Amino acid sequence: MRTNTNIILFSLVLLFSCGETKESGKEKQDTASVALSEETSSPPEEEKVVEKPEYTGYRFRVDSLHIGDSLVRETKDRIIERYAGLSDWYDSLNEGVIRNVETVDQEWFGTHDIEDLFLGIENTDLLTESYRERIKGSGEAKKELTNLGALLSNDTIGYDFHSIKSSSTPPYRYYLEYQHDIDAVPVEYDMLPSLGEDTVQNCLREMVHLEGDKAQLSVPYYLFGEARPYLYVFLIFHWVRKEGEWFLDDMDIEEDRTQHRWGF
Repeated sequence: MRTNTNIILFSLVLLFSCGETKESGKEKQDTASVALSEETSSPPEEEKVVEKPEYTGYRFRVDSLHIGDSLVRETKDRIIERYAGLSDWYDSLNEGVIRNVETVDQEWFGTHDIEDLFLGIENTDLLTESYRERIKGSGEAKKELTNLGALLSNDTIGYDFHSIKSSSTPPYRYYLEYQHDIDAVPVEYDMLPSLGEDTVQNCLREMVHLEGDKAQLSVPYYLFGEARPYLYVFLIFHWVRKEGEWFLDDMDIEEDRTQHRWGF
């Protein structure tokens, strides 16, 4: 009787042990399967964020092809003349829509109805038709509060452009310093002596680059606005010649951070 009981107990222990071994094997197999699955399955794709680079590689270069070439000089002078007319038009149409830089919160004073600005854009003979249409479809054109600088460039930096051309000659001393290593007189900005008209005109000529019936006029922002925070900013005016006259076909903003004399 005792022998039979021992046999039964031994059988139960053996059965239990086999079941535990099978279960342990199954658990190990499941664990290995999960690990293999985790290794071979690709991770969830992260959302890609595309950031606009601060510096795109733009570099301003002095253009001196007008020296000794009367035709090039006359062409550049005509573009500069159109640039002066563009500046007068800008000042007139954009009057009152400037940022009050003396306030801490940078509040605006004075606004224009967007339709008034569009009307002024339609009535000028300085812009190409295609450029007018692009301005109307630009992102900045849809903002309730804007100014002409933002419309022309389709860039929020344009909000700070209360003008697009210097009304005086002293700032061109900085151009001579930065581009030609001719040091400016070390006095306060408002006390810088004036330059002759020929000197200023030559500075402007160097900013014009001709390419057949197209031209680029690259004007540094420090010539007509506060140097900071746009120390490296250039306004690029893209001109095209049609039927013997030059028309503005686009305006964009670039940064030139290659000039170490500006503290870069």
